[in-house]
Amino acid sequence: ETSARKIGKIAIGVRVREEGPYGHSTKYTLVMAISGDGVGKRWVTFSQMAGTTAVEYLDFILDILQDIGPGTPERRRCLTMDNLTAHCNPAVVWAIIAAGHRVVFRAPYYLVDGAIEYVFNTIQQQLTYRMHGITSPAEFEQAVEDIIGGMVDFRNYFYNVGFTLSI
Repeated sequence: ETSARKIGKIAIGVRVREEGPYGHSTKYTLVMAISGDGVGKRWVTFSQMAGTTAVEYLDFILDILQDIGPGTPERRRCLTMDNLTAHCNPAVVWAIIAAGHRVVFRAPYYLVDGAIEYVFNTIQQQLTYRMHGITSPAEFEQAVEDIIGGMVDFRNYFYNVGFTLSI
């Protein structure tokens, strides 16, 4: 049965002893924000680095704030995020509030209330589906870009976690 497998290299829990791209030495970081505005607006940084710093995350947030403009009583955005150290940095929080928008931190380790978590899961599932055709870092990077580029509307991710959108 295990020798006639149609997919995979080895049984779960057993180390692969065949040559191939199985190492985890190259680290990537995907920082992403989405909007439920119906036009699939997203902000993405994807690079070969392990993690992100508060300064890098602040730059990411400042790009978003510049793109969406200042908050007004009629048009104020609420940025939700988890409790990652870079997210909780006072400079990040202050930048959002100073721009006239709101910030809400989701409950730690409670992924089901974050629309972005489902987007990340979709990306991971699509990568799993394509993994046998990805043999180089360049192909991996292109696959991630293609998957994100193919996502056209994020409203259902927000509805799934209980948001009602009035944008």
